[in-house]
Amino acid sequence: MSTESKALKKCIISGFQLEYVEELIRECRNELDVKLVIVHPDQYQLAVERLSPIPVLNRFDSRNGIFDTLDSTVTPKVVDRNIREYYSAHLETSLVMFSRMDGDGWTISCDERLRVFWDTVVTWEAFVEQNEIELFISREIPHFPSEYLLARVCERYSAKVIMSEFIEYLERRRLVTSIDDRSYDIRSDVEPSNLEDARKLIERINKHYKEAVSTWISSFNLKNRETGFLNFLRSSIYLLAYGVYKLGKERSGINIALNRKKWTQDPSRLAIAWYFFKARRRIMHLRRFYRNMCSEDLSLPEKYIYFAPNYQPEMTTVPDGNGFHNMVEVLKLLHACLPQGWKIIYKEHPATFKVPYKIFFRGHMMRSEQFFKELALDNVLIFPPEFDSFELIDRSQFIVSVNGTILLESVARGKNAIMFGNAWHEALPGVKKISMKSELDDYLQTEGWKQEIDRNRLAYALATLQEDTIPLLMLMKKRVQKRDFVASEIDIFSVKLREIINEDT
Repeated sequence: MSTESKALKKCIISGFQLEYVEELIRECRNELDVKLVIVHPDQYQLAVERLSPIPVLNRFDSRNGIFDTLDSTVTPKVVDRNIREYYSAHLETSLVMFSRMDGDGWTISCDERLRVFWDTVVTWEAFVEQNEIELFISREIPHFPSEYLLARVCERYSAKVIMSEFIEYLERRRLVTSIDDRSYDIRSDVEPSNLEDARKLIERINKHYKEAVSTWISSFNLKNRETGFLNFLRSSIYLLAYGVYKLGKERSGINIALNRKKWTQDPSRLAIAWYFFKARRRIMHLRRFYRNMCSEDLSLPEKYIYFAPNYQPEMTTVPDGNGFHNMVEVLKLLHACLPQGWKIIYKEHPATFKVPYKIFFRGHMMRSEQFFKELALDNVLIFPPEFDSFELIDRSQFIVSVNGTILLESVARGKNAIMFGNAWHEALPGVKKISMKSELDDYLQTEGWKQEIDRNRLAYALATLQEDTIPLLMLMKKRVQKRDFVASEIDIFSVKLREIINEDT
């Protein structure tokens, strides 16, 4: 083996569009020895042809516990005591992740989830160990069981994991190397232009919500197609007609299980259209049920905690929730620590009640009548999702969220915030990360929520983040991009990638 070959990092690449994978391999040919590429099923056959002899794995197959591509290249391992003890810490998070693929909530049984979990663990254990993998490059924070367990296996074997974390208000991406720790050091030697941009962002967040919200967030404020029976009927007919038209011509490209007897990992367009129709009816029902639970008197109490739950299922709570993925349990934790005379205001995330249409909103998958009934606790006020979030922030004692943009919005508007999850927000002045009840008790007893937020330091934190991130690259779009466009994006990505690869050498 040559000296140059020895220097190459044996790696796995996951989640990128094929054209980007090819360009990344070409651009980093002196750094990477690619042992496996995981691609979307739409591009699987093409990837097999164009990337040969590099093994290619269908991403939906791996999420389904199917590893035919790897079976002939690795010696199987068994679930021994050491493996069971190590990965049991990641069992609950992984099992909850299956809910993202479970169309009805009961299609994938607990036994089936456990089987796929352990099959996936031993497969990745064998592949990473026997191929001496040193690097796993993922387009995003892994939030499906297969990719998540691959990251955990790599950690066990001291292989570096490089993932892309989305920074909402900056509309940029940050390459990180840990699922569990996203903190960063705030620097004082930032570029004056970046510091000025950060101060403008803070000023923008202090305006009305519609003026403050980022382009990315506002893009989800689509025409409300569930409003009114005629709109619902028209869009539903369109979905079903489109499904019939595409029947036999192409799959949906959506990884979801709809059949108990056999996992339907990539249903037909017609099956998805029918599923969307049923999901839309369920979401509309849940929206009416929630509104009936909302407080009649929406005047704000003198002292309250504003609890902003996350949209689910989403990466922000699994895996980034740090175990706090059940919003009812988080509410009960707050309720148990609530000072006398205080209230909690719960306002459901607006996207929970958006119906699937061009975007697969799936709020119905993690909400139910029973879920909303459990919110009915003493001193808990339930507010409608359209109530002004900024008004709730401004008049609260402090806000609580597992994760999300509201943490930045809160501290930018001068209110302290508690977060339970893992994300870049934990480095912001005024954000307190809490992992257990005793920490929450201490925060309340010491009145940590009264701490003054240093807006100047907040500006430096955002400016540091600006300099440590890369533009919001496409990277994953399934449509074919022009070669020079792909090359320019990979050039930006690879510069930051090399910095991380070489930082330990």
